[in-house]
Formats: sequence, C-alpha cells, structure tokens
Amino acid sequence: MGSGGGGSIVCRDDQGQILSAEVLDLYEGKKSYKLNMRAPIGDHYVEYLRFNRQMNIVNGLGMPERDAVIRNIDKLKSKFNYLPKGMKLKSTDDFGKLDFSLPTHCKLEQLAVYNDETNRIDIDTEIWNSLNEQNKAALIAHEVIYKHYRDAHEKDSKLTRKIVAMLFSTTPPKNQLSDMPENNTLACYGHNSKDKVRVNSHTNSASFSAGDYFFIYPDQNDSSKTVIRLHSFVNRAIFGRTEIKIPVEIKFNSLEKTENNLHNKEKPFYIVNDPDAELNQVFSVDSSLFSNDRVIVNYTFGQRFYISLLKEDGTIIDRSFIFSCRPFQK
Repeated sequence: MGSGGGGSIVCRDDQGQILSAEVLDLYEGKKSYKLNMRAPIGDHYVEYLRFNRQMNIVNGLGMPERDAVIRNIDKLKSKFNYLPKGMKLKSTDDFGKLDFSLPTHCKLEQLAVYNDETNRIDIDTEIWNSLNEQNKAALIAHEVIYKHYRDAHEKDSKLTRKIVAMLFSTTPPKNQLSDMPENNTLACYGHNSKDKVRVNSHTNSASFSAGDYFFIYPDQNDSSKTVIRLHSFVNRAIFGRTEIKIPVEIKFNSLEKTENNLHNKEKPFYIVNDPDAELNQVFSVDSSLFSNDRVIVNYTFGQRFYISLLKEDGTIIDRSFIFSCRPFQK
C-alpha cells in the first residue's frame, strides 16, 4: 500500500477478461463534468506532450523544451513497478465521492499505487496493457499532479482528476494571465512555511525562493474593490484561472516592506500602514478548479498582508505572506 493511487473503470466479460479500460479521470470528466476529450493522435509520449503544452498555455509562463518533458516522462516511468500477471492492487480509498453510476460488468479498479516513502508506483499490468495511449498519458499526468497535491495536504484525488480531465478535454481552463488590466496589474510574490531560507556560510550569502505567485488589480467594474488572482498558492499550482474579489481597495503605497534579514532566517513581508484597513475575512473563490476550499485575506492596519488557505473541513493549511510586487508586463 502507498500514499496515493490512480483508478480506472474496467469492464469485463463473464470470464473476467477485460473488454475496456479507462482511467477514472477521463471517464469521470465525461460523465460528471460533461467534457469532450480530444481525439488521440499518437503514443502516450505524444499525448502527454499535448497535455503538457495545454497545461503551459493555461499557466501562461512559457513552454519547456520537448526533450525536457520527455525526460520527465521517462523519470516517472522509471518508478513504475509492473506487477506479475494475476496480482491485483488493494484500493487506496482516496477517490472521494463519485457521482455517476456504472454499467453492468463495469467497476472501479485500482490501476496504480504511488508509495511516497519508497518512491515507487505499483501498476496493475493487465489494466495498463488494456489502456489506449491517451489513457496511459492521463495516468502519467495524474501521478505527477496528485503527488504535487498530496504534498500540499490534499486528502483525495478528486481535484487532481478534474484537472487532468479538463486539460485533456476540448474545453480546458481559462488562461491564468489573460484579461487583466494592462497598465494596472501588479505581479506579487508570497512565501509560505515551506519556503525555507538557505544560508551559505562559505560565501556569507542567504536566499530563498518564494513558492506563491499572485496578480492584484482593481475590479474593472468598481475601482473601490480589488481582484486577487491566484496563480500558485501555498505550494499549489492552480492550473486554471482562480480569482477572489474583495470589497476594499488595496493601497500599495500604504504597504511597508520589511528589510531582508535572511541571515537570521527571517523572510521579508509587507506591513499594512493604511489606517482604514480592517479586512480579515473568508472569501469563496471564482474558479472551476479550486475544490470547495476558501481563502482568508488579511489586509489589516499594523499587521502583515497575507492570504490563507481554508480547507472545506475548517482547517487552515498555511499562510502566504506577500512581500514583493511589481507592475505586470505580458
């Protein structure tokens, strides 16, 4: 058993032979979200390259080199442990609620189990060999994204499956960088608890890499309000346009940045110096890809400017402290 898995919808004849098999992500995408999948055009390397291209079109930050993507596919597949014929995987029970019914002779079967401790992915060989090339690519995409989301405290694979389905579909999520005011948008960085300061005693230097990225701009229908667009948040890539609309104007000339003190492992942040600022509120999120979680925005006089992730069960996962903003240029 492992830390997360991948499922498939498998239909068998009366003798137990597989008639059809489809990765749960794509099957659920069609049944629950009414998505149409792109027609396959090649082997699973080609199908994954198309998926990866679509993912990077959505995030808007440029395309990786083709060879680099192929190396990443091979790196993940090197973790595959194809089980001997007849050996089956126990269910990981991390699928969440399924809201569709299955035809007779079809059921949900465990296709893969990713063991985070051993960094090994056990594969049901019979089902893998029954998948078409697009579904093999979808499983690879699922394992990549679900590992990322498990590391960010996601408890089941439902959000991962929706992301995979949408990125393989003919109606992918909206681009994360489009439709923002050209001259009035700030690109901001934030840091969370996982962004560690690195101190090099030999060179007497210190640095850290911020994991969170936001865009902040006035609401185009009401300049007294503000839109915060989440690109990556508390170590989660969002994979689609995700916005919060807050009922106040964020006054950036009132934000005072603390001086860097990285050698003492203190990361910078903004202090709010707007005496009228008193926002500490929970907001829902406008997004097709943000589960049922919400966010807390704290823009309060004398306090740090931060955004928190509030899980559906009421747990606050982490805070992202905004510390650097600059004019956004496409």
